[in-house]
Amino acid sequence: MAPKERQVAALLAERAQQFCDAVALRRESIATSDRFYRDLMVYQWRLEALDARIAAVAATAASMPPTATAIAPSDTCPGGTQDSSTGSAMGAATKSQHTELLDYVLVALQEQRCAAVAALEERAAHYAVGAPAATGRLEQMSIDEADRQRGMEYLRALAQDTYDEIADEAHEILEVPPSESGLRALCAALKRRRDFWHGQMEETFAAWQQATERMHRAGEEALVNWGSVTAAVRAAPHGWQLSGPCTGTITAGSAAATRQQQDLPSEVLQALATASARCLEAELLETLGLSGLCTGAQDVDFSREARLALLTSMLKCLKAAEALHRVGEALLQALASRAACGGPPSLCCPLRNWTGNSTIEALGPWLIASLAESLCDVARRGDIRRSSDILRFCSTLGGSALANSVRATASTVRSNRGLTAGQLASVAGFTRMARLLKEWPPTDDDRSQYKASDWGSTGGGIAAAKPFGQLEWLLGLGVKTTH
Repeated sequence: MAPKERQVAALLAERAQQFCDAVALRRESIATSDRFYRDLMVYQWRLEALDARIAAVAATAASMPPTATAIAPSDTCPGGTQDSSTGSAMGAATKSQHTELLDYVLVALQEQRCAAVAALEERAAHYAVGAPAATGRLEQMSIDEADRQRGMEYLRALAQDTYDEIADEAHEILEVPPSESGLRALCAALKRRRDFWHGQMEETFAAWQQATERMHRAGEEALVNWGSVTAAVRAAPHGWQLSGPCTGTITAGSAAATRQQQDLPSEVLQALATASARCLEAELLETLGLSGLCTGAQDVDFSREARLALLTSMLKCLKAAEALHRVGEALLQALASRAACGGPPSLCCPLRNWTGNSTIEALGPWLIASLAESLCDVARRGDIRRSSDILRFCSTLGGSALANSVRATASTVRSNRGLTAGQLASVAGFTRMARLLKEWPPTDDDRSQYKASDWGSTGGGIAAAKPFGQLEWLLGLGVKTTH
């Protein structure tokens, strides 16, 4: 392989990896800053409510008559004790005043609640609304009106729950002693509470600023690395036959181009597979990290269409070279690598919803084809453990729909003669593997037919397997030899 070709291949793989890492960091930073922003909203609501309560309590305490705080001589009996009827009347009057104060505070809190929701609605009319998952963590920005409404419902519920808690706290007015001193003590307690929330707000605001700055830096790094990816593609030798908006008028798919691609060195194919896997990961699994990214550079087209065209071009090259299985392996190895480094896997949002998502509709067939070729590759070799890893990966990534599609997809590699992974395992005489691929996921009765070592690093069968996303199973994906 020529030195330039080796250099371009290495640069492409390296920059694609750095691009995906930057997008993943941006996704994490966006989710973190969104969480801090919601915390800041809650703190602001609490502070405004405390200001209203403090003002109301202080005004009421200041307006209380002296008889509410001191005992007049005329109200005592000759022996120096308080007249019971007078004391009872004073207590009842003060309690009634406390009730009126609570009613006033609750009305003020309701007005603040309405104003908070109105402010949320106003902001949503001008800015993108996130669509938090069931856990409350932001996973993607709203892509349609239904998503926007779900995001708004979450924010309305946040305001509702916060002000319900504040209203419950306001009832402590009824528990203070019926005197001016009782209200003064309550006012002092509320001020201390306000100081606490001020401190929380200042601390969270600093953290929000850091997360926002990290998001901007990650976005800049992503754009720079994407520019390097496109530059590497431009510099790719003609024999790679890459096509797309950034590569001029080269036309892939001809018989001559296919022969050139089939003769590409293994090092080039592996670089293309690594770059394709990282770009697939970014486009399908890191959509939040890509949202809102744009570049002002005239020589770099960061549009979705340009990114998909470049990625599709690499995948077509690998398909012509019968090397799509390398992409599937690269996807699994990337997760093991992230886990080994102590970082979280980038599968932040499983691909459960296939319809209505244009990116998934465009790249989904390539994802299925890559994973299917990887499954066919291990099926031919009788590697039941790796087959189990691939199918579990598919099930977690896209549910049973993805796993079933991968199992049912026939290989396009000539030596596989258009057979599926299950058919290849059956032809090769790997009976247990053929059954696994045919009946996935196995039942409890089926599990007893396999050795514990067949089921990957957990060693206890599918029922005992660690949930996807935990370090133990991810590390078990291991480094496999790519053929």
